[in-house]
Amino acid sequence: MLRGASAEDLLYIMDPGTGGIDVYSDTPPKYKLVGFLSPPNGYNYLCINRAQDIFATAGYSVVEYKHGATSPLRILGGLPSGANSCAVDPVTGTLALPNYSQAVTFFKKNSGRHTNIPVPKPYALGGKCAYDGSGNLFVGALIGSPSATFALLEIPHNSKQFVEIKLDEPLDTDISGGIVWDGKYLDIADSKQDIIYQFAIAGNEGSLKAKIVPQKSYDITGFFVEGTTLVVSAFNTPTTSFPRTGGIVNFYDYPAGGKKTGVIRGVGYPYGVVVSLAKTKDPGR
Repeated sequence: MLRGASAEDLLYIMDPGTGGIDVYSDTPPKYKLVGFLSPPNGYNYLCINRAQDIFATAGYSVVEYKHGATSPLRILGGLPSGANSCAVDPVTGTLALPNYSQAVTFFKKNSGRHTNIPVPKPYALGGKCAYDGSGNLFVGALIGSPSATFALLEIPHNSKQFVEIKLDEPLDTDISGGIVWDGKYLDIADSKQDIIYQFAIAGNEGSLKAKIVPQKSYDITGFFVEGTTLVVSAFNTPTTSFPRTGGIVNFYDYPAGGKKTGVIRGVGYPYGVVVSLAKTKDPGR
C-alpha cells in the first residue's frame, strides 16, 4: 500500500485475474492504483461495514481489514464451506455469509462464534446478498430444475426463517450480478440483460421502481452505490468465450446510469467492488 493511501477514500476490487484485491484511490477522474492485498487462500467476494472495514471471503474463512491496512484485523474461520458473498448488518454489526453448503452463516459483532441457517427446499443459494437499513437480509437464490430461475429470499430482522420476496419483474439470469441496498431501494443486477433493477420492498413483495442501464458494462459481476455514484465491475465486451478477458470497472451517475463518467481499465477478472471512506460520520461497529 502506498504511503498516505489510508488518508484517501479507497476503491477495493476483487480480482481473481490478478490473484487478490486491487486497491485504487477513489479520486475521479484519475483513479490511481495504490495497493494490492494478496490473500493466503484466495479471495472470493467483498463487503463492508459502517466503520468502513473491508471483509473478504477466503475459502472457509473471512478476512477483515481496516481501511487502508495491509494486515488483517481478524480472520473468522470455521465456515461449513466456501462463502460466495457477504454482507454486514448496519444495525447490529452481524456478518452474514451465504455459502456452498446451502446455508447462511452468521458471525455476531466482534465474535468468532457463528450460527448457520439452512436454506429450505426447493431453493438453492445462488450467491450475493445485502442487508437493508433495518437489519433485514436479502439473499439471491435459485429455484426450479433443470432450468433454474432467480428467487429473492429474505431473513427478516430477529428471525431465523427464510421467506420469498415476490418480484413483479423477473430476472433473465438465475444468479444475480449483485444485490445492493441504496438506503431506500433494493438494487439487483441482471447480468444477462446488463441492467440493474431497482425494487421497493414492502412485506413479501418487490415492486419495480426503475431500470438502470450502465452502458458498456457487460456481464456485470458486482456493483456498489456510494451516494450519487454507481460503481460497476464487469467486462468491456459481451460474452464471447471463456476464460473471460477485458475486465473493467465503470463509474456512473446514480440512479441515472447511462453513459459512464469514469473507468478503470486493465482489471483481470473483476468480481465485486466496495468503496471504503477515509472518514465516516457514522462509526457504527
